Amino acid sequence: MRSTIAKTASIGILLAALGVGAAGVPAWSQEPEGDPAGGTWAVGIQANFPFLGISFRYWLSETVGVEVNLAPLPDCEFDYDPWRPPPEPEPGEEPPLPPPPVEEPTCPNALNLHFSARGLFKVSDNPRADFYVTAGPSFTLKFVQDKPMRAERAMLAVLGEIEISDWPIERVFPVIDYGFSINLLNLYDFRWISGGVGFHFYF
Repeated sequence: MRSTIAKTASIGILLAALGVGAAGVPAWSQEPEGDPAGGTWAVGIQANFPFLGISFRYWLSETVGVEVNLAPLPDCEFDYDPWRPPPEPEPGEEPPLPPPPVEEPTCPNALNLHFSARGLFKVSDNPRADFYVTAGPSFTLKFVQDKPMRAERAMLAVLGEIEISDWPIERVFPVIDYGFSINLLNLYDFRWISGGVGFHFYF
């Protein structure tokens, strides 16, 4: 009976020691799940259309991620258009006098706040570069003093992305985007071909 209790106690102590040893390993020493770049989230910059600005990425799994971009872009807003022809006078009316010269406002006097989000879907994984299919919306809000806020552009884009992993700088990965986008507010906006570059630092 005593030998059985001793064996049971010895096995319990051994399992406890193994458990303490495993718990003592720091969490950061284990490779996190998610993107092979070594982290589940990243921050960087996107210089492509329509996904512009400071970029934040989070990987939900090894093949699926999400990205949010935000870019404040200064702009100019003019109430007076010197190239606009004067209205035609009605029959029997005197022709209107030319409008007085208007002093142009100091620029920039407006702000375009560009916001975009997209999903990332990995379709190819190799040691040198990964290939993703990305899709998502973007829109621009324009703020002008003494005027209501308005949406100027709402885009929907599908892009392919190459993320270069064979890179001498650890955890910093450049990306190349190319694809198509459509302006949902103006279907005659034929800027369909989209693309650009960017980079992300993975934590």
